[in-house]
Amino acid sequence: SASKSRSYVPTFGDQRKPPAPPIFGDRNNRFGQ
Repeated sequence: SASKSRSYVPTFGDQRKPPAPPIFGDRNNRFGQ
């Protein structure tokens, strides 16, 4: 879990909202990242 800050992948243990994953790759999505 060292590359958490590089390519953050939402896990079941995370309850906070992660940035948009690369698969969605949209900057105008609901995550707004």
